[in-house]
Order: sequence, then structure tokens, then C-alpha cells
Amino acid sequence: MPVAWTKVLDFQDIKYEHFEGIAKVTINRPEVRNAFRPETVSEMQAAFAHARDDSSMTPSVPAATSASAAMAATSILPGGRA
Repeated sequence: MPVAWTKVLDFQDIKYEHFEGIAKVTINRPEVRNAFRPETVSEMQAAFAHARDDSSMTPSVPAATSASAAMAATSILPGGRA
């Protein structure tokens, strides 16, 4: 049975959704194989802080998910280098 995830906040680099007290953060930058950049980290921090402060969320352990077949293996450095 598919889960009906609901978008919580809008971000550029990640998807932040929840379902029945569970928060899900998905890196959504397939065009660069989900490489992190400073904005990605800031968005993840904001999503995790929101989940932490939301009383409807169940305390949990973060797990990594990816919107593509590739998980982040690198970061985007200043100047656009991976």
C-alpha cells in the first residue's frame, strides 16, 4: 500500500514531507547526482529543526533517501567544483 506523503515546507534542494508522525527528507538534486552544497545543508538543518520542534512528529533516527539512483558522494565546493 503506497504511503500518501504530505509536503510540509518548500525547499529547492530537498523534499520535506510527513505521514502519520514520520518526517521524510529527500535530497532532490539528480542533475548533480545529489551532491551537497551549502544550500542543501541549510535546507536539511531547517527541515530537521522543524521536525524536532513539531509535536506531531514521532522521535526518530534520520535515514538518508535520494530522489535518484545516485546518493551524494561529493559536495559542490565554492566556485562550482564537485
